[in-house]
Amino acid sequence: MSEMTLEKLKGWSSTERYSNGYYRKVYNLIETLSESGILQTLDKGHVFYPQNIFLEEEDVEFLFISERYISICNIDEQGDVHVQTLSLKEINKVELLKLNPEKRTAELIVYINNEEPIILSNEKDTNEHWGRKFYDLILEIYSVLKVK
Repeated sequence: MSEMTLEKLKGWSSTERYSNGYYRKVYNLIETLSESGILQTLDKGHVFYPQNIFLEEEDVEFLFISERYISICNIDEQGDVHVQTLSLKEINKVELLKLNPEKRTAELIVYINNEEPIILSNEKDTNEHWGRKFYDLILEIYSVLKVK
């Protein structure tokens, strides 16, 4: 299985960023996270989930999930990057829905104290090509979060 990594995503967005505003935002988000040192502060062994990737009509959001926290990173229309880090201790409930191994579909809802729930869906968060790979990512994230 071809794994989605920041390096691969940086390469793809780098080639498209001059002609496409969406990929320019993706590239700038990666560059800002790298240059600011935020990527170096992430726990080793985190799961990387690029929500809304390859969906040019949606805003991209990067989630980094570890055994201690969830970091959510996005970039606004002005090019400013926003990073929110939530402790896993703040999680009320985790639901795995629409799980169908035959169709390879899954949806994960993470309920966090005083926050909007985080909803991950391999059918809605990427294009058709990557949907099957995001199924595996969602199951991996679920296995990290369910032990908390």
